[in-house]
Order: sequence, then structure tokens, then C-alpha cells
Amino acid sequence: MEILLVGYGSIGARHRALLEARGCCITVVSRNQSCPYERFDDLKSALSHKQYDGLLVATPTARHLENLKELTEAGFVGRVLIEKPLFAIPVDFWPYPPAQVCVAYNLRCHPLLKRVKELLRGRTLYSFWAYVGQHLPQWRPGRDYRSIYSASKEEGGGALLDLSHELDYLQWLAGPWQRVTARGGRVSDLEISSDDLYGLMIETRDCRLVQVQVNYLDLTPGGRREFIINAEGLSLKGDFKTGLLSLNGSEPEVFSLDRNHTYAEQLRCWLEDEHESLCSFQEGLETVRLAAAAEQADAGDRWVRR
Repeated sequence: MEILLVGYGSIGARHRALLEARGCCITVVSRNQSCPYERFDDLKSALSHKQYDGLLVATPTARHLENLKELTEAGFVGRVLIEKPLFAIPVDFWPYPPAQVCVAYNLRCHPLLKRVKELLRGRTLYSFWAYVGQHLPQWRPGRDYRSIYSASKEEGGGALLDLSHELDYLQWLAGPWQRVTARGGRVSDLEISSDDLYGLMIETRDCRLVQVQVNYLDLTPGGRREFIINAEGLSLKGDFKTGLLSLNGSEPEVFSLDRNHTYAEQLRCWLEDEHESLCSFQEGLETVRLAAAAEQADAGDRWVRR
């Protein structure tokens, strides 16, 4: 398959390697001179060069809307996988056919999370707690954390959007958000312009009490990503870092994966049109709206409804 990869930073390079392993032919849009593939400086030039079976957008979040507009203007109508989050802010118009767009929330492809979705099917949800945190300077060893897009509000960085896997999967498991209140912002001495901490209390369609914390502050080596869910006849404790899932306090199930597994599985689903574990455009947009509502709730000291 002919795939056009837009953006060649760290996540773009990861996607490139995994696409190559699947035998895809890759063309890249990037100004990165070290890119070892056929490369164009802009989307228009790449799209006029040849036909593509799919397009993967791995640019900073703040550029996603512009990228989709450029695709429409160039007449591209194929499938698109766009890195999460979909946009930096909610939009009320669609610059590209939504049915053709999936958002790269690869954590949905983790077998631990798939197991949780299976276990919760048909049960009443009582409470849901999720936590993710990692000290931002740990993210890119050998690189100044102040130079990465996560540190820049203008580029669409910040813990709330950057770590929005939790905002996505809580809705995948507990239904769309209905209302939210929150506290957060930049609270540490990190030299960044983006937020480094948010705590949210959410009511979803299927769960009255959902609590989420996301942060750039956790000094635990490698960070932490965990959840606790109480449901009808079931209590779950999951840890994505260790791959352990405990049911009602019993001996945990073990999901041992290499770090590329969820990315590779996500690409397989996308390329083979298996959408059950993929995030749709509309679902991705709801996550952006939830993040924006959390910021509004914090600023106004109130609950914000969907």
C-alpha cells in the first residue's frame, strides 16, 4: 500500500518503522532533512506526485485542522489516521469527510483495555478512577523538554490534551461525557507555557462518578498509568505499565507487550478497515470538547454540561 506520512518527528518515525514492517511504500511530508524516504516539503506537492491508499498525520496538534483543510483543497478523499488529539480546540465545521478519519488513540488496542470492555459489557458502572503522570523531562531522553511541542501551549501541548488517552477510553468504556468540573493549569516550576496538571470529575452516560488526573509531574521512573473501576459484581484494578489487571482482588491477569504492540495493532486495524477498536472522528471531537469544557469549568469554578 502507498501511504503518505505527514510529519516526521518521534511519533512519525515510529509509524514509519511499523508501516515499513507491514510492507507499505512510504512517502513523507516533512522539512526534516534526515528523513530516509522520498520526501516533500508540503502536502500539495506530495499529493500531486502520486496516488495514496491512506494518509497518516503526525504533526503537532495545532496543525491538524490546517492539514485536513489542505487535503480537501488538494482533492484527496482517502482514509486518514490522525494523531491524537484531533484538534487543539473544538470546531463546528468539518474540513474533511468525518467518515474517512480515525484518531490515533492506540491505547484502545491494548489487550488489557479490550478485556476490561468485555468484562464491563452489560454491567452497571458505579465508579471510575483513572490516573496518568510522567515527569515531562523524562519523555525524550537526551532532548531538552522545553523544546518539544508538549511544552508549548501554542503548538497544542499540555497535559490535558497530550495525555487525553484517559479522556478517550473513559468514554469508550463508560459512555459519552454529560458534565464536568475540573481544577488544573500550570502549577509546577517546569519551564513550559502549557498546563502540567488537571484533575477532572465527570458524569458520563453510564457512570455517575468518574475521576481523572493527568500530569507532567510524576517522578516515578517511566511514569504511572492506572485505573480502578467498580461495577455491578465486579471491581477492577489495572496498570498499563506493568500490564496487570486484577479482578475482585484475585491473582491478576498479565498482559505483557512490547512498547510498539498497540501502535502496530492500531495500524493493522486502520489498514484493514477494522474499526471496532479505532476512535472515530466524532469520538475524537468529543474528547476535544471534554478537554475544553474542563478548562471552562476550572476558569468559571463550575460544572459545564455537554
